Amino acid sequence: DYVSYFHSVDFPFVNAFMQTILRDNNVTSQNGRGESDKNLLIGNELMVSYFLQTRSFADVFADSTLPMETLEPILLLESREFLNRLMVKGVSVDSVRKFTLAYLAERLFRVVDFEGLADVFQQRFGVDMKQVLSIQYKRKGLPSYIVEPLGEDVVPGDLEVRFSRFRVYNDSDVDGFIHVEKSIPVDDGSPFGWNKRTQNYQYEAYELKAHTGIEVRTRTYGRTTLNTNLACNVPSVYSINFAGYNDDTSQYVRPLRKEAFLPLGNELIVDNVDDGCVIKQTEQTWVERWKEVDMMPWEKYCEVESWLNTTRWRELVSSNAWGTPLRTCLFKGVGRGLCAVEWHVQIPQAGEYEIWVYIPDLAMFDKDAVQLYTIKQNGWKEMVELGSLYKDGWMALGRFYCQEGECVVSLSDEGKETQIIYADAVKWVRENE
Repeated sequence: DYVSYFHSVDFPFVNAFMQTILRDNNVTSQNGRGESDKNLLIGNELMVSYFLQTRSFADVFADSTLPMETLEPILLLESREFLNRLMVKGVSVDSVRKFTLAYLAERLFRVVDFEGLADVFQQRFGVDMKQVLSIQYKRKGLPSYIVEPLGEDVVPGDLEVRFSRFRVYNDSDVDGFIHVEKSIPVDDGSPFGWNKRTQNYQYEAYELKAHTGIEVRTRTYGRTTLNTNLACNVPSVYSINFAGYNDDTSQYVRPLRKEAFLPLGNELIVDNVDDGCVIKQTEQTWVERWKEVDMMPWEKYCEVESWLNTTRWRELVSSNAWGTPLRTCLFKGVGRGLCAVEWHVQIPQAGEYEIWVYIPDLAMFDKDAVQLYTIKQNGWKEMVELGSLYKDGWMALGRFYCQEGECVVSLSDEGKETQIIYADAVKWVRENE
């Protein structure tokens, strides 16, 4: 940048850090932070999560082997965390941006001392920017959240009045920060609005100490997302979708204990990453084994459907999958019944159980797709064909009498020609007597 350059003895990265903040929150950007997010792919998030789970921001700059493709997303996510930390102290993103630009405007084509900027910032807002950044710089590890987007309520008769609800629990020993991104429609008065910004963006941050939770209901105006930002959660963005109409206009932040996030007492859930999930597939070829020799831990996950012709079960990271902190599911191309996924659970009490399977909305692209399940227990089995995948989320296989002991749900790789088979989570819900 030839207009301004930030310098700091204590924070050698500060120029790239502050320039990232200004670029990421540029009000002339047509899509807001979406311009930066184009380069923040799920693979980058996985890479950042893997690196920072055992390291600090300071360690990033002590590692001379760190590739640029890792450094750039770390800077972006750390800059957003910095703004979250300032927001919980009462300073909005817009205030930080306007203050910084005004400060720079008086010092064009000069080296800008970050400590001097921070001193003036503290005089203006009563927040010590240097202290905030120092704490963040030294923090080691990442928080891990249990996230439940509860939906968006619309007030009847006024579609402009909306309230988004969500619950989050920090299930780790590391304090963390999350934020909500609220899009606000903009009418620029032009008939088409080509190349014009159609949304303004407002951010709202929350601090979550280790092993604490909150439930939030907040006023929103359009598309709303919850962002876990720097955390073990990947993908980090959760959409808050329309839930229904509601006259209630209250807003709140309520503390919650972990018990509020656990499955109900009559529910048993096995995800595709749990010990109770068994993957059965054909032996790897020597080419597949060779490709995995130098594979980094995050590279085993897929994030795009360029792999969809795979003949083996692979793990896909997707915002549409079930799970925490990683939202993943298994997938493979249709086969001949030689490969399967099995979910094993111990039924604690005999009775009627409704069995549900989680279907990622990726499966909805193929309306003719079918998934073939078999429920097995003590030599008894029943096959269920699940077709017409008209919606994503939990879909019922039916009600079954399950005896005490192990029960297995198996998914075959058989199906319609060219379709993709998806395996995510299975849930057993005991019916009330």
